[in-house]
Amino acid sequence: MKIVGRVAYAILAVFVFWFAIDYARGRMEFRYFSDKGEEAITLGDDAFFYGGGRDYSNETILFEIDTNGYRIAIYEVADATLTDDALNVETYVYGLLFSDADLEDIYEISFVSSTSTIQTTFVLFQPYLNVGMMVNEDSNQYGILSSKLLAKNFDTIILSDETGKELANVDFSIQSSQFILEKELNTFYNDNQTLPLNQLTSIGIYPRFTHSLEPYMNILYLSLGVYVVAVAFSFYVLFVLRKKFMGKKNPSVYFKKEQYKYKETDVTEKLESREEIK
Repeated sequence: MKIVGRVAYAILAVFVFWFAIDYARGRMEFRYFSDKGEEAITLGDDAFFYGGGRDYSNETILFEIDTNGYRIAIYEVADATLTDDALNVETYVYGLLFSDADLEDIYEISFVSSTSTIQTTFVLFQPYLNVGMMVNEDSNQYGILSSKLLAKNFDTIILSDETGKELANVDFSIQSSQFILEKELNTFYNDNQTLPLNQLTSIGIYPRFTHSLEPYMNILYLSLGVYVVAVAFSFYVLFVLRKKFMGKKNPSVYFKKEQYKYKETDVTEKLESREEIK
């Protein structure tokens, strides 16, 4: 039983360790996006939100509207993949939704032409930040392939809430000439046989922005410190203190009575045994 107990304790300690790590990371992300995200909203730094979604992004805005208390901003982003010494670049449109009032969880956005419609949604970037991110038609990744948006002459954007209530209906226009990432990345690769890091920032092209939680590592250290203290204390109580005092307490009155009965029986049996021998 001692071995089983110690194994169970070890397994529980591992689960608590991962819980402590997960809790600390959640708190770090919350603090980081609360602080830096609010700062980005105040400064109008949209790149904080769309710059980490794909391999490259263009800081020049493709399209923007600000109406009825809602702002929609659309940027160009791209994924660059090297296969067999060949570069493949896929460009996307990445949309952001801002509002003067608190945003709900989901908003619908429709790109409409006389012959076709692409309907997708905005989802909250973080539950505690008033920023929506546009996902594709299948809701499984951020951004819509630019080729799909350019294939039809979409001329209208309609923004609706979850109930279908129309919040904005405005003219829309994006031209293929506005998209520069594929051309510039291919040109740089052909000239240098490598992909750019910061070499194209002068023309507004940036590599993926990495969100760093390093300034909030103190939360992780505190969580691990609490974990170590809790495990050490519980180990001492269960396996050291308990072992030290187990069996050293005075037996209860009832235990003494039962013990006396067994002693009387034992003495009687021994006397009877001696009489039989005689």
